[in-house]
Amino acid sequence: MFALLTCTNSEAQRPGIPNIEGLGDNTPNYSQGRDSTGFQPPLDTANVKYFHDNEFQVYEIIDTMDHIQRYNPVFTQEFGYYHLGNFGSPHRQLVYQPRVRKGIDMGFHHYDLYTKKADDIRFYNTASPHTDFMYTAGSQENALVKATFTQNINSRINLGVDYGRIIHAGGYQNQRVRHTNLGLSGWYKSENDLYYGLVSWAGNRIKQQNNGGIFNEADLLDEDYIGERDLIPVTLGETAQTEYDYDEFTYSHYLNLWRKADKKIEPKVPELDTLPKRRRVKTSGRNIRTPRPGVGLSHRFRYQKEQLKFFDTDPTPISAPDFYGIFKTNEIGLRHFINIRKIENRFGAFLYIGKNEAFSFKPALSHAFVFINQEPEEYLLQELRVSAELSTSILNVFDVKADGYYELGTNLGDYLLRGKAGLQVGKLGKLEGQLLQHQYSPNLLQRKLFVSQEQVWETDFKKTNETNLRIQYSLPNIQLSKTSRFQLKGGIQNHLINNLIYYDTLAMPIQATELKNIFQIFIEGNVSLWKLHLENRFVFQQSDLVGLRLPGFWSQHSAFFQGNLFKGAALMKLGADVRMNTSFRGDNWQIVTGQFFNQDFVNQGVYPIVDVFADFKVNRFEAFVKMENISQAILQRTLIVAPNYPTRDMNFRFGIFWTFID
Repeated sequence: MFALLTCTNSEAQRPGIPNIEGLGDNTPNYSQGRDSTGFQPPLDTANVKYFHDNEFQVYEIIDTMDHIQRYNPVFTQEFGYYHLGNFGSPHRQLVYQPRVRKGIDMGFHHYDLYTKKADDIRFYNTASPHTDFMYTAGSQENALVKATFTQNINSRINLGVDYGRIIHAGGYQNQRVRHTNLGLSGWYKSENDLYYGLVSWAGNRIKQQNNGGIFNEADLLDEDYIGERDLIPVTLGETAQTEYDYDEFTYSHYLNLWRKADKKIEPKVPELDTLPKRRRVKTSGRNIRTPRPGVGLSHRFRYQKEQLKFFDTDPTPISAPDFYGIFKTNEIGLRHFINIRKIENRFGAFLYIGKNEAFSFKPALSHAFVFINQEPEEYLLQELRVSAELSTSILNVFDVKADGYYELGTNLGDYLLRGKAGLQVGKLGKLEGQLLQHQYSPNLLQRKLFVSQEQVWETDFKKTNETNLRIQYSLPNIQLSKTSRFQLKGGIQNHLINNLIYYDTLAMPIQATELKNIFQIFIEGNVSLWKLHLENRFVFQQSDLVGLRLPGFWSQHSAFFQGNLFKGAALMKLGADVRMNTSFRGDNWQIVTGQFFNQDFVNQGVYPIVDVFADFKVNRFEAFVKMENISQAILQRTLIVAPNYPTRDMNFRFGIFWTFID
């Protein structure tokens, strides 16, 4: 990781594409993608570099303007997600992708795309102080603020701050959300480059008001509520709320016992579908070269705190007195509380050998004390894990990367084996394969649940076993003419799941006895004709499996015109984004546990969500205006994403993004 600390020259920055781990590149992507087509003049693509802890790869953030209006991380993933109708509300996969589980897990993940965790923290390197600011808003009390600041104090110290806030009143009553993220990072390297220290903090506060959905879906067609959705009666009052906190502090040490002489290493540029050739702009500041890693030792201390609290002081609403069902353990009020604190130490080593460090190996041993308060029970568990990472490259043609771990502590027998290989076949393109074998224990919520200190269930589930395979082939860019080109890639994925645990129609956990298999075909094609661009992604998969209810087809499209204004002084982008899927039985949402569960009475039809937008860029200032879900106004139909949870009607939004470099 420390090899990344000493990267150099920087200027303009944008939230880029993060390092992605896991089968299918399914790690949540918090990036604001940036465009691609050349912006001249001026084309300010001088860089800010960054890296992540425990990884020896430098990434460069590109100053482009690709889809800046896509502010919602739920809709920027490689494969489809949906949420409960409002920005900041719980989200769920439309296209199944595996999630890596490591150690003792609470089991609350339907807000993950809004949170910032230690692995998401970026350690920056910049020759000049750098600030990003983003603000986007729609109706009153519907806003997103994001800001990043980083500065090299000197050639051996950098500090960074990332802040985010979501405020949303919701389209209907009692749906208010307030999410806050704060990421702090800093690194230090010794003068002789033998010692590196990295410190980070990731803090998250999520507050979600729960209305239980609208009381009667027929009200959506009532003329009295057209344009007055906030007057439609909802199931619950203002007394039900979910609060979720997630904090991580890490301090990592790297001691390089042997190292090669310094050399300049170019950073890895994130792949953007329409990225042009870039011109660099020189900046002031010392050119800091990146050292080659060699042989050394590492240690990371990590403190993690995760807390989930649900409460409702009026669990017997007049409109739906039986709303809580089996979870109504107290007539006066309901409370579900769980708190997990981990104190972890990881001891590791690293070995880089060969020309251009073509071979690397990083073994590690981790131990953690895990303090759990699952009200009313408090207990202590321990994690003990051996892990390793290995990668090699042969002539820049064949690349292999593998990692894995085995649990020796509380979840004895849990393991992960993951491998990825890529073969560059010259002008014929690139063939890639990924394989993930994963066995994991039930999470805490699946094992035991208390509501108002009364036990609702206690289970004895077996471990779940997954085998996930992905094969992908990418054609090289096909140049149709001087101003036109075509890109195409596609492949298959297969997910084999044994002992799947899901939540049944009563929202209770249940373990499937039969083997689950999900087969997927995905295709991605992008076309550029002069200043017209069309980007498409299609996925075909099995649907309506018991426990895993998924649409048989999902697609995402973007069509836009992009060109210069005022003799190249500004860049304009006009277009539309479309998302759609076939009908399926969307899961319901249980507010007490924070889990989606199977239901049998809502079947969605095909309904395209269409957003139209206009983006503008002048130097380092960007702005957009957007009409979201115009298909609702055209079709006069409201999509129900889960029982009694409709999407928002057509609405207007604007936003700005500004970069400051001193």
